[in-house]
Amino acid sequence: MLLVPTGEKTRLVALLLKVRDNTGYRFPIGIKNVKQSSGPIFTCAEAWLLLAVGAMRTKVGSEVFPVHYGRRKKSVVNLEPFDECLGLKFILFRSLDDHQSMELLKTHAQRVETSFRIGLKGGMHYLGTTDHRIDIVNMHFDGHEHYGRHIDYDRIIGRLQGLRDYCDVPIDRKKIHDHTSDRRKRPKSEYADCQLLQLVDLLIGAFRTRLGHRTRECHRAFADIAALPLEAYQRGYAGYKNSRWSSSFWMSQCQIVDGEWQFSTLEYEFKNASSQMDLGF
Repeated sequence: MLLVPTGEKTRLVALLLKVRDNTGYRFPIGIKNVKQSSGPIFTCAEAWLLLAVGAMRTKVGSEVFPVHYGRRKKSVVNLEPFDECLGLKFILFRSLDDHQSMELLKTHAQRVETSFRIGLKGGMHYLGTTDHRIDIVNMHFDGHEHYGRHIDYDRIIGRLQGLRDYCDVPIDRKKIHDHTSDRRKRPKSEYADCQLLQLVDLLIGAFRTRLGHRTRECHRAFADIAALPLEAYQRGYAGYKNSRWSSSFWMSQCQIVDGEWQFSTLEYEFKNASSQMDLGF
């Protein structure tokens, strides 16, 4: 789940579209579309991920964070320092057994909605504070067709209880949007929301790759980008809170054991771990 501050949404989308303009890549983009480590789609995906991870920082710090906007000089991207903190927050939450222990819920849609509700609550509690509230004003899901129905408002919002004082969620059913992010299909999401939904797909793919679920070698560069907040998170609570990604990233996993929910730190393995991105900066 990617939480985007309403006041920074226009700025973030403008940066993403700047990359699209420079690369000339106009089609829907996702991790599965990236099949080689060159070309417009790879350059676009890499630039988007750098922008997103850079925008997740809660403080700039003394270390330069490099991004690019899809412009190349010969075969090398033109890197620029990125000193903006846009307040993005990323929640990575998984069902440890692929929802198999949620046997009382009969459909895949119900299991996903329940996992979403639990993950959202845990993420908001971890990432928000009394001084930095998290108020959800809209929710966007990438389509509903694969669930066989529209997203169930009552299962997500109606059963969301026990939120801390610094968290709030929409109570209007119209605040949940579940149209596709593919503008070639109908009904479709608004253009800006399509870009953010596609960005979430890339973020999930990059983090999954870094956590040991690599599918293609060309995704290595994406994994290195995800490694920056992940390695800060790996240093433990104190190290994470002093990092540039403090209060911007949370991950966890859950499953039902003997009828009870059990939560644990999301399992991960760093293969060839390196905090340096191979971008020549």
